[in-house]
Amino acid sequence: MAFKPHPPSAPLLVGYDPHTEIGEEHLARFIDAVVESAPCPEAPSGPGQPGYHPKMLAKISMYAYTTGVHSSRRIEQNCNGHLAYMYLARDDRPCYRTICDARTDFKAYFEQIWLHLLVLGSANGIKTLGRISIDSTKFKADCSEDLIIDAKEYDAVLARLREHLDLAQQTDAREDEEGQSVRTSIGVSVRRLQMRAIVRSVGEPAAEGEITPRMRARIESGIQTLEQAKEDGRNHVSLSDPDARMMPIGAGRRIAMGHMFEVAADGGLLVAGGSCNAGGDTGRLMPLLDEAQKNDPVPVTSVSADSGYFEGGTIAKLLATDLDVVIPDATTAGAMRRPEPEPKDKIEFTKIEGRNAYICPEGNVLTYKDGWDSGGQRFTQYKTKNICTDCPLADRCLSKPTNKYRYINIQQYGAELKDYLAGFKDPEIRKAYYARGPAIETIFAVLRTTMQFSRWTVRGDKKVASEASLLKVSFQARKIHTQMRGRRLITA
Repeated sequence: MAFKPHPPSAPLLVGYDPHTEIGEEHLARFIDAVVESAPCPEAPSGPGQPGYHPKMLAKISMYAYTTGVHSSRRIEQNCNGHLAYMYLARDDRPCYRTICDARTDFKAYFEQIWLHLLVLGSANGIKTLGRISIDSTKFKADCSEDLIIDAKEYDAVLARLREHLDLAQQTDAREDEEGQSVRTSIGVSVRRLQMRAIVRSVGEPAAEGEITPRMRARIESGIQTLEQAKEDGRNHVSLSDPDARMMPIGAGRRIAMGHMFEVAADGGLLVAGGSCNAGGDTGRLMPLLDEAQKNDPVPVTSVSADSGYFEGGTIAKLLATDLDVVIPDATTAGAMRRPEPEPKDKIEFTKIEGRNAYICPEGNVLTYKDGWDSGGQRFTQYKTKNICTDCPLADRCLSKPTNKYRYINIQQYGAELKDYLAGFKDPEIRKAYYARGPAIETIFAVLRTTMQFSRWTVRGDKKVASEASLLKVSFQARKIHTQMRGRRLITA
């Protein structure tokens, strides 16, 4: 089995001709040239009718996303009447299911085109600088609000789902006993039961309706999802997209089910990125940095990010390299936004030589209390042996008047991080940090406004990751095309 032919664009003999009507600097021509010069998957072997060529499906998908069209049905319509789509499709007419399958199955192909765009950008004079900025945005998941279950409702919904599953099994057993192998039509319309109706009926009489084989599979999947959510201790779960997580979405920071889209940018070009269902940025610095170091055409010399990416142990390890790190912690970031308060005299605690203990200025000894790992480093807690309420420093030392003992937490890399964070008082370092916002936030603004992407159109981590690759390569194509206006693309 081979792919259907996808020849180079050429003038038509009759009719309205996209090849001659599309301008030389049109985005469609740029995408066509990029995809044609990028590596393409090989045709599968074996019997069967030829499938649509991946190049054609990748072209129309990329053009659709760069111009703010995300509906596979709308893309299908455009292939029948929109000049740019007709130019890219070469008179093919894929149906919306084929287009949707390409969006969810072409992740590796989209990644290849994206990497090829980085090479083309460098070859055409669009240079990266080795100074990357990292950030993320959250897009709402494609899941029904009615199918988001709260932890306190898990047991009730599970009981209702199992009730309907038992009913379906009893019906199957009865039909098997009666020898009924096919569903017969009695001329009466029977309402098919939907998952939404089952969930809404919790606490009320069970919803009535026919349970189709497909619905039965969804009920079984819903039971597994809820049991897994209980085992994981999750506060919420979606029965329509179990991989989605609650997170703050949009400028209003409204908490809803979503998936995160994270990127690393260098000179306005994406050098790393993808989807993730983590609710926050913690722990995401190194994966993005490693990917950027692998993909950036030039060596990465500097990395900047907001305080959400700060982890003491990770920052300390990066400081030991030649990398310039501009990532403050939350306290330092807040101090840069607000006037600094008048400094207070800090109470210093001294390490007792030869002992795992500290001593305060008044001679009260603090001994080991607890220890834990967080943010890539070890934290150790110490507590005073004697009550501190009668100490002359109590009003300054104790955090609350009701406290009796003083606790201190010692970070494994406390000294290194203290000097590093103090450096953010330097105007040059602050300038580098403030430059991060325009460099990375502009990308998200383009995604949400120009490309009109506000929510995922597919469900599940795997499919969302594929759409994230399509979103990433589409932005990259638009960015490079904008910077190359008036210049000929060099693809060889």
